[in-house]
Formats: sequence, C-alpha cells, structure tokens
Amino acid sequence: MGCAGSKDEGLGGGKIKDRYRTFQQVQEALRKNGLESSNLIIAIDYTASNTMQGMKTFGKPNLHDQGNPPNPYKQAISALAQTLSPFDEDQLIPVYGFGDARTHDNAVFHFNPGGRMCHGLEEILTRYSQLTPQLKFAGPTSFAPAVYEAMKIVQQSGNQYHILVILCDGGITGSGITGGARWSPQEEETIQAIIDASHVPLSIVAVGVGDGPWDQMEHLDDKIRNRQFDNFQFVDFVRVLKKSGGAGTTEGLAGFAAHALMEVPQQFRICTSLGYVGRPGPSHVPPKWASRMPLMPPDDATGGGGAPAFQAMPSANNYGGGPPPNMFQAVPSFNHAPAGGYPPAAGGGYPTVQKF
Repeated sequence: MGCAGSKDEGLGGGKIKDRYRTFQQVQEALRKNGLESSNLIIAIDYTASNTMQGMKTFGKPNLHDQGNPPNPYKQAISALAQTLSPFDEDQLIPVYGFGDARTHDNAVFHFNPGGRMCHGLEEILTRYSQLTPQLKFAGPTSFAPAVYEAMKIVQQSGNQYHILVILCDGGITGSGITGGARWSPQEEETIQAIIDASHVPLSIVAVGVGDGPWDQMEHLDDKIRNRQFDNFQFVDFVRVLKKSGGAGTTEGLAGFAAHALMEVPQQFRICTSLGYVGRPGPSHVPPKWASRMPLMPPDDATGGGGAPAFQAMPSANNYGGGPPPNMFQAVPSFNHAPAGGYPPAAGGGYPTVQKF
C-alpha cells in the first residue's frame, strides 16, 4: 500500500510474492529480499463487535470463540509467529490486548502477570486461551495505544527493528476516513500514532479477521501524510486465506503470512537506509502516551496495572504550524489506574478538524 508524499521513493526494492506452500518458503523469500532480523509485537482487539462479526466467515458469531476449529485470531497468530520465529533470536514476544472494558481506547494490557513477555508461539496461544474468557469486551477501537506502546519497546531495545501486528475485527471507530464530515478522536489519534511511528524502525501490519466491512482499513494508508516511510499495511485475513489455498491448510496460512509480510523486507531496508536501525535517537512518543503504562492482565494476583498520572498533550511535529484543532482529546488524569480500568471515551459529537 502506498503513501503519497512519503520519503521511501527510490529506496528498498521489490516485495515478496504471496503464493507459497510452506512457512519455510516464506522465510526463504524474506531472507532473500533482505530481512536479516526482526522482533515481533502482537496486539489483539477485544472490542465488543468481536461477538457479532464472525458468522459469515467463521461460522460462529464470536470471533474469539475458544472451541474448534481454531478461531481466526489463533490462526493468524500461529501463521505469523511461525514465519518470523527464525528471525527472532530470543523468541520473547510482547503481547497486548486492547479495547476491553478496562482499557477502552486509552491503554493496552499485558498478556502475562508482571508484564513478562511470552516465550514463543505456544505460550502466546496458552495465555490467549486463558485470558479471553475472563475479559469483558467493550470499545471504542483505536490503534494508538498499541502503536505507541510498540514505539516505546523499540526505543528501549536501542532501536532494533520490530514488526507490530495488530489483529482486529473491524475498522477504527469513526467515519472520517471513508468520507465522513468529521474525524473521530480515535481516527485522529491512530493516524497521528502511525505518523509518529515512521520515525522509528517499526513496521505496522493490521490484520482484519471476521466479516468486515474493511473499506475504512483499506483506505487508511492513503489518508496518512507526512510519514518518513510507508510503515503501514492492512491485510484482509479471510480474503487472502481463500486466495492462497483456504482455511485449515498450510498452503493457505503460508500464503497469508507471505501477503501480510510482503512489504517488510523493503521497510527493513528503508529503515536501515534512514539510519534508524540500531542507532538510539530521541523519543517520538508524545508525553500523553509516554507516561501511560499498560495494565496487568485480569488474572495477575498482584493486582497491578497502575499507571502514573497523565495529561493529554498533543504532538506538535509533522504539522508545520502545529496540529489540527482538538488533535488530542482531553483525558482524565489518575494517580493510579482505577480498579476497573480506564473510563471509556466521552460521548457526543466529534470536533471538526483538518484532514491529513
């Protein structure tokens, strides 16, 4: 997916193809096209729409259903984790949830007690099965919490290259991206987060599972301006799976992995050319998000999950004379995250803002 006005013209090279029979073939293609190493970060959508978005494509209303066959979240996680495993030396993967009744669009939560990373695919799937039945799905949907948390991880690693995979059941809350008169706060913050993330070695892959519709996500990349490089791609899991060989087949899942990661080698080379990889630099996370910590999982016996006080502070870069009016919505300040998590976003109409 292209980015008009981005600075990646002439850099990198071709994309990998999306027709493979095995995960090993996808891995070989990634290496051949320049991917040397990567670190995976996963963020999983727990908004309420997951309970009604699976009937057409999954055969069950709830996309997070824990029965058989494996739900599309498990299938997508398995395919991508298996494919990228050889490129990750320590096999430690930060996994987060977002959009539930504690985090809403304000934060993410850790998958493991104490914030420990998951060790490999098996632990990810185990924790997913343990946690999901305990969660109360809510909303609204915003990718900003996951993107900014991933940026902090990249910075803490000394700017090693990372891939953030966001698994979602639908678009971002709002209609501005698809031609609505006004942008929602969630759309504004997601777009700003993706712009900010183009200053660090991070690729963002959004994987849509379930019935859709996906028109908003397919147009999102074209709505984002002022990026240092094209750092975002959306993949329709069901459509690509059918094209590649079908659900429940290794060929289908390998084809999906190839399609989801097809821009990664080029993005890795661009990040290297821009001097991002392995070279510590200034933080591009706005103060509002820099001070906001992930909650602990609901089964954390310590009762942790507190976060320091935060204030809504807009990022002034990328807009010349400053951000559009009301770029960031005011968020209440807490000394600690409340026991029930963060409050949902305020209702009411959306402010009129300049489109990007």
